[in-house]
Amino acid sequence: MAESGTPQTTELVDELLTPTGGKKIPMHPRALQNRRLLPSGAFVSKFVCWMMESETNNVGSSVDPKDASNTQLFKKTLRRMWDRAVKFNRGGGQSTDLEWTHPVSFPTLGALQGMANTPFQQLAYVLWDVFQTLLSHEGSRMQVFIDEAAIDELEDRILEVEEFIDTEIGDGSKKDGGKFNLGAGMPTMARLGRLVPTPQGGKATVSEPSTAQPPTLPADTADTD
Repeated sequence: MAESGTPQTTELVDELLTPTGGKKIPMHPRALQNRRLLPSGAFVSKFVCWMMESETNNVGSSVDPKDASNTQLFKKTLRRMWDRAVKFNRGGGQSTDLEWTHPVSFPTLGALQGMANTPFQQLAYVLWDVFQTLLSHEGSRMQVFIDEAAIDELEDRILEVEEFIDTEIGDGSKKDGGKFNLGAGMPTMARLGRLVPTPQGGKATVSEPSTAQPPTLPADTADTD
């Protein structure tokens, strides 16, 4: 029996922390031969992966101020990379003794369709379009030269990225009253929770260009009581 006024012993038991495994992001492997376009393609893909793991993607419509600030840095960095690629664009692939093909993966459309946060999901779709454009022109199959059509289309896509980030994401700067500059704002979806499966479905159909009609969605079944 403890003496009067003497506290009893409280035993502390150490339990090792066992983290739960993180998210696995499904990726589509692609290939890019132009090493002038490679840095931009790899950078865009990596940033989309970050968006999926970000604090912002834990909620439906809000954006974390730090994530907004980081997205602005992404926008500025992508612009510098693209301007540099255009500035030093040149021919002369024949001056190399080997042709190189660089594997570059990008998250699948199903992965984008499963993103919880609407602003980041919409930005991911715009960046997916940038990535596809990087791969779709003749310049992507050259070693160092970016053709004029690719420059025009990619410039348009990057301008869209810049406009989207400034309008919908903001810069995360603090305003009066504990508020932050987080873009135009989107409707709250707090009561909705995470949708499984997502309304967009879990995958996209990929077909070669042809005169055939794209596959149609299955007909809806009759409602039951």
